Amino acid sequence: MSSSVVLRGLQDGGLVTRPATADHGRALPVHLTDEGLRRLTAARAAVYDIERRMIGAIPVRRLDALLADLDRMAAALDG
Repeated sequence: MSSSVVLRGLQDGGLVTRPATADHGRALPVHLTDEGLRRLTAARAAVYDIERRMIGAIPVRRLDALLADLDRMAAALDG
């Protein structure tokens, strides 16, 4: 899915605004609406809550090793 399709959906949902024309060039700035900011804040809080619960399930003595393994896994995707 292209970014323009995603942005159009966000705009149609009243979550972002974009001007009809650009001040210069072709890039149109995107701004969150109040509702968009409210939903972003709620989503961020939900993600942080899930992250805290997931990390809380790992014994402290194993957390450093797990995070190192996850870093290695992410790096493998870059290469």
